[in-house]
Amino acid sequence: MTQFLSHRGESDDAPENTVAAFRLAMERDSDGIELDIRLTADRQVACLHNETLEAVAGVPLAIADSTLAELRRHWPVPTLAEALAELRPG
Repeated sequence: MTQFLSHRGESDDAPENTVAAFRLAMERDSDGIELDIRLTADRQVACLHNETLEAVAGVPLAIADSTLAELRRHWPVPTLAEALAELRPG
């Protein structure tokens, strides 16, 4: 049986690795999502692909050196728990 996983959520139509992208994947009946995680300075498991916010927000903040709150001032960074909460059961 073929299953469809949305890469970084529905990242063609919503910002990658965001709640909006994960929610859109579920609305489009994806079987699941692929996502990236990084640990922030305050030990939050955040959904981000790169080591900095440069590629997505144009800000050179290093994920490992920044708190989740600092990152969220520049990009809608979800935690892993927030991303998983968007998934349908099963």
